[in-house]
Amino acid sequence: MKSVKKVFFILGSVVVSLTLLSSCGDDADTTKLTSDKVNPTTPIVTLSPSINPKNTPTITTTISESAPLEDDWVVTNRVIPSEIPTYVQGSIKVITPAEDAKEAYMFSFSPAYRLAYYSLYACVDGLVDSDKSYQWFQTEVEPTKFDESNEMLVVSFIKYFKIPKSSFEKAVETEMKRDIDLGNDVTNEEYEPYNADIIYTFDNEIINEYYRRR
Repeated sequence: MKSVKKVFFILGSVVVSLTLLSSCGDDADTTKLTSDKVNPTTPIVTLSPSINPKNTPTITTTISESAPLEDDWVVTNRVIPSEIPTYVQGSIKVITPAEDAKEAYMFSFSPAYRLAYYSLYACVDGLVDSDKSYQWFQTEVEPTKFDESNEMLVVSFIKYFKIPKSSFEKAVETEMKRDIDLGNDVTNEEYEPYNADIIYTFDNEIINEYYRRR
């Protein structure tokens, strides 16, 4: 597999940390960096990501009428399934308050959504040049502290770099295979895969409802 630098972010209310990986393969070497907004002693959690669990119950719905006006690329590349998957309570083992306090996953903030909402997984970030990705992070993400009133981090990334759904799905499959090979449980919150069918609706109401922490 071609070796590329990848960036992985975890965002708290005002805390941002990132990890650069030289490869998404099993032999990936990891180098850690912290932005000037990060407490250097803050633990960095390594997550990974995107495929829809089998036999996930679905509901029929339509695109939200309250969605803001979007550019032509988003309109053209939006995919609304006839049946949109709905999150099944308990299908992802969320981090408990006790685990949070012990491991400091959430950096002392109470998130409205699961960790995947705030994270950019390595193999997805590797779809674009690492310098461009880092510049995007510095100019588009850090200044806003990624307030939860915005949108899921990977959705912003996809829109900005115009990532086709097919490329996104392949990257997610690579990341998920790597997790499984490493023995990581993808039903745990810290390894929850991205759901491409949800993400490529580009409807924040649908996305936020799916990733809501409960």
